[in-house]
Amino acid sequence: MIDPDKERKSKIAKYIGTNIYQYRKNKGYTREELAEKSNLSSNHIYELEMGNCMPTTMTLIDICNSLKISLSQIIDTKLFDKDNNLSDDFLDD
Repeated sequence: MIDPDKERKSKIAKYIGTNIYQYRKNKGYTREELAEKSNLSSNHIYELEMGNCMPTTMTLIDICNSLKISLSQIIDTKLFDKDNNLSDDFLDD
């Protein structure tokens, strides 16, 4: 049986990871460069970008600071509905 909470977390992690990857590429950084700027390992950046793990708030802040973007650019409003609940539209993707 599929655990809906686990599936939801997995979709969120993949969405955030894709955003980290896209912003990193747009800045022209290698995974190693972003890792160094964020005080993380390049393997951890890889795991995040692949959506294999959920980043902590502090990790997201460090990555956003390194990329010179806001947290809201990584955690896009597409994730949430008007009541700040996880969007059904997002979950159906």
